[in-house]
Amino acid sequence: MSFPTVAAAPYFDDEELRSLERLRALTNGSNDKVEILRSSADLMQNLERKLEFLANDNQRLLKESEEVSARNQRLLAMTKVGPGAVLAKKREAK
Repeated sequence: MSFPTVAAAPYFDDEELRSLERLRALTNGSNDKVEILRSSADLMQNLERKLEFLANDNQRLLKESEEVSARNQRLLAMTKVGPGAVLAKKREAK
């Protein structure tokens, strides 16, 4: 990636031009350093997407875990009172 030419300047807004100037100053105009910064930014974006995926997956697993825990609590309650008592309560509820 090389720095944009003056001819390309009309395509950038003022903030983008200021950012390009800061980038040019930080890298002393070195295209190699710009390429390193660009690849680092790409890597950070990729990591951000992966973290977002993992956070969503974690939420899904947490919900599933809560559902399994609730089911286990119901099963535990059934074993404490016995299946006959549970069936009797179901019949009474009807």
